[in-house]
Amino acid sequence: MKQPTVAGMTRRRLVAAFGAALGSGLATQALSAGLVSDFQPPDFDRLDRAPRVVILGAGIAGLVSAFELGRAGFDCVIIEARERVGGRSWTVRGGDRFTEIGGASQTCGFDPGHYLNPGPWRIPYHHRGMLHYARRLGVAVQPLIQNNFAAYVRHGDTSRPLAGRNLPQRMLVADYFGRTAEMLASCIDRGMLDDVLDPPLKAAVLAGLRASGCLDGDYAYRGNVYRGWDVPPGGAGQPPVPSVPFSLRDLFASNLVSWLPEIFDGQHQPTLFEPVGGMDRMPTGFVASPEFKARLRLGREVAEIRQDDNGVRIVHRDAATGGTEVETGDYCLCTIPASVLYRIPADFPADIRTALAGIPYGAASKVGLQFARRFWEEDEAIYGGITYMDGSLRGIAYPSHGFLGAKGVLQAEYDLDTRAALEYSALSPADRVQRALNVANRIHLQALDSFENGFSVAWHRVPYTHGCYGLWSADSRARLMPVLTRPAGRVHFAGEHLSYLPAWQEGALLSGLEATAAIYQRGRLGQ
Repeated sequence: MKQPTVAGMTRRRLVAAFGAALGSGLATQALSAGLVSDFQPPDFDRLDRAPRVVILGAGIAGLVSAFELGRAGFDCVIIEARERVGGRSWTVRGGDRFTEIGGASQTCGFDPGHYLNPGPWRIPYHHRGMLHYARRLGVAVQPLIQNNFAAYVRHGDTSRPLAGRNLPQRMLVADYFGRTAEMLASCIDRGMLDDVLDPPLKAAVLAGLRASGCLDGDYAYRGNVYRGWDVPPGGAGQPPVPSVPFSLRDLFASNLVSWLPEIFDGQHQPTLFEPVGGMDRMPTGFVASPEFKARLRLGREVAEIRQDDNGVRIVHRDAATGGTEVETGDYCLCTIPASVLYRIPADFPADIRTALAGIPYGAASKVGLQFARRFWEEDEAIYGGITYMDGSLRGIAYPSHGFLGAKGVLQAEYDLDTRAALEYSALSPADRVQRALNVANRIHLQALDSFENGFSVAWHRVPYTHGCYGLWSADSRARLMPVLTRPAGRVHFAGEHLSYLPAWQEGALLSGLEATAAIYQRGRLGQ
C-alpha cells in the first residue's frame, strides 16, 4: 500500500493529534447514546379533599406542577413577580420593553412575526416531557435546524493556519474523517495495531476506513464531493471543479477540530423543535388550557416564606406599589431560582439556606439583530444552523422559520461562558448590539448595510433571575442537591437547578413533576 504523506509532522505529534481528535469524536458518540428519557406523564387520582398549594414562580416547573396538581383536585395559586408567565421561557417581540438590573431599558423594534428567545430556544427530540405537553396543550412546533454543514467555522487567531476564513462545516467534517481514516490506515499498514487486529479484522477495518473516509485505492485521502466544490456542477458549460482538502498539518494545527463536539453534541442532534411563533407558546399554552385551574397572581414579589405545623404563609408585595398581601396554604412549591431565593427571609433550616447560597449561576447573554434582507440565505445558501467562531462572541444562529422571506432576525451572540458573558454584559445594551453587529459583519460583509435594529439580554442582569442556570460542579451537586431535593417542612423545591439537565426546560419540568408527586402523596395521606 502506498503510504499517505504526512509532511512536517513528527510521529509523536501525529499520534497525539490523531488521538485527541478521535477521542473527542468517540466521546461525542458516547454522549449521543441513550439520550431518550424514560418520561412518563403523572397519573394521579383525583382527591376528594382539596389541599391548598401556594406555588412560587410561573416558569415551566411551576406551571406543570399547577397543571397536574389542579387536575388531581388541589387548589393552587401561583405567585409570580413578573407581569407574564414563563420565567426564563421568554420571547421578545416588537414593542416589548425590558428594564434590566441597573436601570438600562430597551424597547424591541422587531417587525411583526420576528422575535428573539433570550432563554431556551430549542426542544431536543429526546426531551419527551416537553414534547408530551406541547402535544397535550396543542402547541404547534416546527423543526429547528442546528446542524447545517453549509454554515461556517471561523478562527480569528492569526497565528494559526486557516485563520480569518469562512470555512463551510462540510469541509471540516469531511477532512476530519478523511484525514483520521488516512492516518489510521497508515498505522494499520505499518503493523502498529497487529496486536489487536487479526488478518480478517484488519481487512475489514481497512475496507471500512476506505469507505467512511472516502480513501482511494492507496488508502490516501484526496478529498471528496461531500466537502463541496470550488466550482459547482452546472449546465453544459460549467463542469465541476473539486475543492482541495486541507493538509493534515493545517487541519489539526488550526484547532478547528475543537468545534466538532459542538457540531456533533448529542444534546443537539436532530431532530430539534421550536414552538411556532416563539418559545413562550409553551408557558402560555399551559395557562390557556381548559385543564389549567390555578389562580395566577402576577406582578407579586415574594417577601417572606413562613410556615408552622398547620401550613404555610407567603407574604408578597405588589411589584409596582409595594403593597403587601398574604397567601396561605397547606403546602408551598418554591421554584424561585436559588440565586434569588437565598436572599428572601424564610423559615428554612440552616443547611438549606447554605445550600441555596452555594449554587452559582451562569451569566449567559444573547443578542438578536434584525436585518432588512436575509443575505445569509440569498447570497450564501445558509438556511438555519449555527456558524461557530472563536473569541468572546462564539456563534451566529440562523432562523429556522420564515425561509425566503424579506427580513430576518439572527441570534447573533449566545455565550454560556460566564467570564465572557460578564465582560460583554458590562456594556450598555446599545454597545452590546453594536459589538455583536461588528462580529456578524466579519462573517457576513452584508450585515452593516442590511442592519435595522437589535435587542440584547444579559441574564445576570435580568430581575428575578440574576443568572441563566444553575452552574453545578460535580462536588457541589453531590453535596448540595440532596439537601434541596428534600422538603423543608411544608415547602418543596423545584427548578432546572434541581435536575441533571440544568439550563433546559426539560430539567425544570422533570424537577417540577418530582416535587408534584411528593406533594400529591402528602395530600393523599393527609400529612
